Amino acid sequence: MKNIACKLDKKIFDLIILFEKFSFLISFIGIIILYIYFKCYIDITLYKISLIIFRTGLLAGICSLCFGIFFNALNQGFIHK
Repeated sequence: MKNIACKLDKKIFDLIILFEKFSFLISFIGIIILYIYFKCYIDITLYKISLIIFRTGLLAGICSLCFGIFFNALNQGFIHK
């Protein structure tokens, strides 16, 4: 596994970084909504929405990393079609 992660292709690495930034943006939006909820206490639905958005950002970041490593292994021939 260490051998696969160290030899990432440049294009795949750039895509992973791009989607990690995107997932950070999604998670940050969830944090901002949670901050608004704690400051103003508008509705409990806002709390649930902020947690869902935050978890979506975390899941997007994990999936981008896993898919990047998978497709890199597929390109390098570690996984056969």
